[in-house]
Amino acid sequence: MLSLHTPDDVAPVPTTPPRHAVPVEASANVPADTDGIITPTPSARPPPVKPDKMTIGDDADVAHGGETASTNVHIFYYPWYAEPETDGKWEHWNHEYLPHWTDATNARFPEIGSRHAPPHDIGASFYPLLGPTIAQHFAWLLDAGVGVVVVSWHGTSGADGEGVGSHPRLPLIFDVAEATGMAIALHLEPYKGRSADSLAADLAYIAATWGDSPALFRDPASGLPMHYVYDSYLLPAADWARLLTPAGDLSVRKTPADAIFLSLYLDRSSEPFVTTAGFDGIYTYFASNGFTDGSRSSAWPRLAAWAASHSLLFVPSIGPGYDDVQVRPWNAANTKARSAGAYYSAYFDDANAISPHLAYLSITSFNEWHEGTHIEPSVAQRRSPDDPSSAYATFTNADGDDDPFMYLALTADFVHKWLAALAAY
Repeated sequence: MLSLHTPDDVAPVPTTPPRHAVPVEASANVPADTDGIITPTPSARPPPVKPDKMTIGDDADVAHGGETASTNVHIFYYPWYAEPETDGKWEHWNHEYLPHWTDATNARFPEIGSRHAPPHDIGASFYPLLGPTIAQHFAWLLDAGVGVVVVSWHGTSGADGEGVGSHPRLPLIFDVAEATGMAIALHLEPYKGRSADSLAADLAYIAATWGDSPALFRDPASGLPMHYVYDSYLLPAADWARLLTPAGDLSVRKTPADAIFLSLYLDRSSEPFVTTAGFDGIYTYFASNGFTDGSRSSAWPRLAAWAASHSLLFVPSIGPGYDDVQVRPWNAANTKARSAGAYYSAYFDDANAISPHLAYLSITSFNEWHEGTHIEPSVAQRRSPDDPSSAYATFTNADGDDDPFMYLALTADFVHKWLAALAAY
């Protein structure tokens, strides 16, 4: 989330300090109490910031408490949010209610085709804690032990389904990453006209523009950057092979654009696709356990063995829950309740059980609010200010208390356990 402000007449409930403190220097715009722990409050919000300016805190003075942050732990990050106050229009917070593919289902949901109306009504089941900046996002994550953000990118000229292009914000993210010590991997997203030729140009651009950046994550074993490829199956395997096999006419292998390329894994049909296309590994992305075969954690031991037998990386993705009914009202069957953190913990335990076979763990997500997979702090709020029944969901801990920072704290605990397990082998 780049910026979102609550109107003064609808203040969020007071928040508790994070369990894992972020040093004051993480953001010049976040107040701190005398012991150096950031305590966000409704009355202390950062000034409006345009995403293309990166006056998001004083980046020259950014620091963090994540000295032990691991580049073995990656988290998906979305830079697509905007608001009129700072950007001239809403982007993504006013997300459309998306149609189902059948008319009969659409007829059951009259809201389909309409849009959310921020700032009260946003396209999410949770409401964000206000005040953090990109620098604060990265400070929180580093303090929780997460060393790599996987940034959604639609190429140099593409856009997502809401018509938002992530490319203009990429320089800003690299600037803050370099200032904070965060590492960046890219999530290569589909876009209209994505082809082997357009991807070759995208990859050449990344190499030329960011190849020398200290923020670009590189796999220690190979020295190569890492690119996650979402909806990789939308391009035929033969087209990917032009890029990813040594004999391909557009091959990036042994060139400055070379990288570790991870294909989204859906089910067994993905396996011949991955090997024919020349991918270096697979990841599962979806945080709804069982939504795909790949996201079903009980399948991960088999997937890890299959990947190893083909000299491929396997990067499972865990998440805290799933709830996308504010953008797909017909998809409640795939909702996964957070259960006071129990869902997230169980997902992590299943990944940790096969840690001897894994080099990397990914988390879905830091801030995919539409699908309710975020660990970014969330607070109590109402969709309709005068209607108590319109309250957003909150992060509720095992004691029944709202705890905006609980998923950052759980993540920190998971990273500690993950690194201990890796060290044991």
